[in-house]
Amino acid sequence: MLPREDSNHDRLYELRPVIIHLLEKHQSIPYEKDLSVDEQICYTKARSYLKLYMLAKLHKWGYKFFVLSGVSGYVYNFEVYTGQGNDSERKGENETYLGARTNVVNRLLRNVPQKKSLTKRGIVALGT
Repeated sequence: MLPREDSNHDRLYELRPVIIHLLEKHQSIPYEKDLSVDEQICYTKARSYLKLYMLAKLHKWGYKFFVLSGVSGYVYNFEVYTGQGNDSERKGENETYLGARTNVVNRLLRNVPQKKSLTKRGIVALGT
C-alpha cells in the first residue's frame, strides 16, 4: 500500500479485488441497444472519507458512482468516485483521459445544432 501523498495511491486498495471481480461479472453480459451514463449515490451512514454530500439527491450522504446501465436498469460498468485528487486512475493505452469524469453527453448537447450534428452521424442521444 502506497502512502496517501504518492500520486499512484489507490484509495480503494482494499476493495479493488472485489470491484474487479464485480466488473468482470457485469461486463460478461451483452450490452443492450440503449445505454445511459449517469452518476448514482449509494446511501450510507458509515464513516468514511470517501462519503460525499450531494444536495440534489434524495439520500444526501453516500458513495458516488459513475455507472453505465441499460434501460432495464442493469449496470454494465461502474466506477467509484474517489475524489478529485485520484482522477488519474489507470487507463488503457488507447483510452482518452477525460479529467474529472466529465459528463460527456451533457457537454455535447448544449445546443440544438450539436444535437442535430450527432443525429446525422447516427448517434442518438438525450441530454438531461
